[in-house]
Amino acid sequence: MNEFDARVRRSRESLLDAALGLLAENPSASLRDVAERAGVGRATLYRHFASREGLVRAVAHECLRRTDENLAPIAEQGLTGRVALEAVIRRIMPLAQQYHFLLSLWSVAEEDEQVRSIYERQLNQLSVLVDETKAEGAIDPTVSTGWVVTLIDAQLAAAWWMIGRGQFNAEQAADAVIRALFEGISPAR
Repeated sequence: MNEFDARVRRSRESLLDAALGLLAENPSASLRDVAERAGVGRATLYRHFASREGLVRAVAHECLRRTDENLAPIAEQGLTGRVALEAVIRRIMPLAQQYHFLLSLWSVAEEDEQVRSIYERQLNQLSVLVDETKAEGAIDPTVSTGWVVTLIDAQLAAAWWMIGRGQFNAEQAADAVIRALFEGISPAR
């Protein structure tokens, strides 16, 4: 890689990191705000991202890439079923502090075919874990896998929202999701 290519790559990474941090603080941040945070001119930003929507899609793609990276150790450990599902929830929850802005910008992000494809693959991987957990007996096998996956996805979004509002930390949020998933919200008997 030549020096020019390395500089372009660093510039793009700097813009993505700045956008990720800034959008986490303020989902309505402008491109000008992102350029200022990254310490680059607006012309540099526009060379990489022609529009705010393009930047949001690129940040969403980066978030999904980092999610894959963060969850890789679970697959490497060969965890399955409930243990793997709980590990996924515990490993994904700390990402909320950075990614909760996607809750308000997902309609923009999902217009990108690559973002949609990665997200669908991640949901399919979650379906496999749900099926393994059902086979172990930790989830009722008569409940639709699609329903359970949607329920988990919704619980993660709710937990990320609570973290973003400062009402939970990552550990509390993960505990709440796991408890609601496996024990419901009824008082202990």
